[in-house]
Amino acid sequence: RGLRRYIPERGRPPLIKMIRGNLLSGWLAARFQARVLLVVRHPCSVIASQLRLDPSAWQDFRELYQHYLSDEKLASGPLAGLRSHLVELSDPFEIRTALWCIENAIPIRRASDDGVGVVFYEDLLLGRDAAWTNALATLDLVCRPTIEVLNEPSQQASVDRKATSSADSTIARWQMRLDEDQKRKIQGVLDRFEVGIYSTADPMPLHGSSRAEGSA
Repeated sequence: RGLRRYIPERGRPPLIKMIRGNLLSGWLAARFQARVLLVVRHPCSVIASQLRLDPSAWQDFRELYQHYLSDEKLASGPLAGLRSHLVELSDPFEIRTALWCIENAIPIRRASDDGVGVVFYEDLLLGRDAAWTNALATLDLVCRPTIEVLNEPSQQASVDRKATSSADSTIARWQMRLDEDQKRKIQGVLDRFEVGIYSTADPMPLHGSSRAEGSA
């Protein structure tokens, strides 16, 4: 509803964060001639964070999952070859990983054709030049934050995040929070979606992977 009323302000384009807007990225770019950047984070980090913040919210995730599975465009398009497998998933970690794949792997695969940029959260947090050059160019921005600013936790950060002294430990924290069985379940779904940009064996994105970034 808000998007229908959106009128760009002359001389001052807004910068909008949409955590549920990944599947809309191509439409947003075309409909509003918007500059769109997908900021992608490791699925294990995402899942560990959500478990910590609200471990009782699995029902909400299941409802969202069922919504995606019943979507005709997804079912007949990106999920056509996977749906018979996806409808059988019941484990919370597998469902949440499948949600991550739907909301990230699918938009990433379409990003180039949609005119959408892609950058990885971990690279930004570590201040890697290529990632920041990509992000700033995509959004037509020039001011790059310093490492000191990047290391400052946001207002929404957890208590332990605020106590963390380095970006590296922040990136790898999920490795201690998820056990081996949970990682195995997550990796199984990533493999089913043929996601090659992330692995449960490495907290960083796997640049230059020969596998598809997301063939869902």
